[in-house]
Amino acid sequence: MPTLIYCDIDGVLHRWPCPKDEMFDPACITRLENVIRPHDVRIVITSTWRLEWSLEEIRGKLGPLGPYLIGVTPEIDDPFIRFARYQEVVRHREQYATPDTRWVAIDDEPGRYPPHLDNLILTNPRTGFQEDDALKLLRLL
Repeated sequence: MPTLIYCDIDGVLHRWPCPKDEMFDPACITRLENVIRPHDVRIVITSTWRLEWSLEEIRGKLGPLGPYLIGVTPEIDDPFIRFARYQEVVRHREQYATPDTRWVAIDDEPGRYPPHLDNLILTNPRTGFQEDDALKLLRLL
């Protein structure tokens, strides 16, 4: 059974903020791909960009990560739900994963997930996915 990686885009796959022509930083993408390549992993996009771009558009932007992409999380558009991104992950898991499916979330915004979540990797939005994040991910895979 593959491990699911619930991945944000801004602040993970490139620094944030950044101009559109600097999105999908090859260094961040390569770093992530180097970690997941030897593992049975699938990527699910959690970013709000999933509401703007089709799955195929996202796949094309991901470069070497594209083949790992299997979907996006559903949208929960309710301002009163705490940790909405986490709830979107939970809903996706209920629909598409088994209870024992391992998963990791990579995001740059701690307020989108409950505190002290062991399988959450928080990136620095100013740099995106870096070596220390890669080491954390490697330990979780």
